[in-house]
Amino acid sequence: MAVGLIMEFPGMGQDKYDAVMKELSLDGPDAKWPDGVISHCAGSVEGGWCVVDVWESQAAFDEFLTNQLVPAMERVGGIPQFPPKVFTVHNMHHERDWREALERGKAKLGTLASRVKPRRR
Repeated sequence: MAVGLIMEFPGMGQDKYDAVMKELSLDGPDAKWPDGVISHCAGSVEGGWCVVDVWESQAAFDEFLTNQLVPAMERVGGIPQFPPKVFTVHNMHHERDWREALERGKAKLGTLASRVKPRRR
């Protein structure tokens, strides 16, 4: 059963997030994302950073957390504890071309648009 996770990191900024993504080798357009991840988004919030993921299962996320994410965060250092808020996914929508959707919403893409290739279904 798919799960959604909301992870908030008080006091953390984009620099730490980018460093963790680099440690995980998820910082390039050809990155191989871990098995089980369905979607991932991240951005700044008042007072810190927020990551929202959807995973195929809690077990898939837990394996990634234990074997990859926590070690990468420890190597980067200075990242606060983040007990995720977990929920069972009831419904989910993906815009076919997220870049167009973001532009319609007038969101800023920053460097993300230049680094990530949209998946075609």
